Amino acid sequence: YREAGEGLDVVAGAMRERADLLAAARERFGEELKASVLAQKLLASEAQEDRELIDKLLAHRKARYAAWRETLSGDRQLRNLGDGPRTAASAGPQVIRAAPVNWSDAAGDKGTKALEEALDPLDETPPLSDTATWDAIAKTVSAAAGRDYTGKQCYCRASGEGYLHAKLPDAHIYDPSMKNWRPRAMEHLLRAAGLDESIPCGKAALEADAFKEVSTKKLYERLGDAYNLGAHAIRGDRDKLIDALVEADMCALDPCENGATSFKRASSVWFQRALNSEMLPRRKVLASLEASEARLESPSDGDDLVRTDAAVYGRLSQKNLMCLCFREFALEPHE
Repeated sequence: YREAGEGLDVVAGAMRERADLLAAARERFGEELKASVLAQKLLASEAQEDRELIDKLLAHRKARYAAWRETLSGDRQLRNLGDGPRTAASAGPQVIRAAPVNWSDAAGDKGTKALEEALDPLDETPPLSDTATWDAIAKTVSAAAGRDYTGKQCYCRASGEGYLHAKLPDAHIYDPSMKNWRPRAMEHLLRAAGLDESIPCGKAALEADAFKEVSTKKLYERLGDAYNLGAHAIRGDRDKLIDALVEADMCALDPCENGATSFKRASSVWFQRALNSEMLPRRKVLASLEASEARLESPSDGDDLVRTDAAVYGRLSQKNLMCLCFREFALEPHE
């Protein structure tokens, strides 16, 4: 990001480098928002605490560029010394650079193994903003590797190796064709979260024509308040969306903007991210297995197959192995 100005790229860039300030911004505007969106909201806000947060980000930018210029100045001084002997009087301040993070050697392998062992028992990986936990993990990893690692370095390594565990929120499925499926009862949840008593829900909202002035897109968003799977099938059907909202006792307006400040939507970026982290590895394995199965032919089919006992046995063994893999990675009926 730029050295001068208070643009969107500056605020967002500095926020990505300061996990504590990023966490503070998310507490203000939402845990699921990216740094670029948070930067837009900060710059548009006139609140004093938001202005103070921007000042902290700009101060970080100033310190970062000052350190960068000092590093460049030190490099030039070292180059100007040439190959001659350095003396205490003539040599400028020596610039000490931190060694690059290395996970590829023997010590790095030990650190990676210790990192995996530290994260494996956890049902949910702590966020990067939880510096105390990551510093404790880094201390364990550093002791095992015999090399110092920071909490942020361990988090990045865990992310790259797939060691981060996201706790999957509850799934709320919209599928009336499912056996024993029932619509959610949302009104009591919304009222408990603080929804204004004047906002009608369910049949009362239908009788009051509350859905009439709401766009189809907004109706789909309201259905996302109640369900996080299956609602996409009726996304463009306005009548079905209204019927589904009435069955779920939902209101026509955004509950978070009408008093229900503590209400959490069922469908969120966080849920989709957690769902993808669970499902994508399964899908990749299944796709690989299906491709392998398509390449296999029956020993009795085809003219180009090798007919030796070893070749036939090998093909049958591979098919048996694939059957076991399908059983391992396929979803259970209740899932």
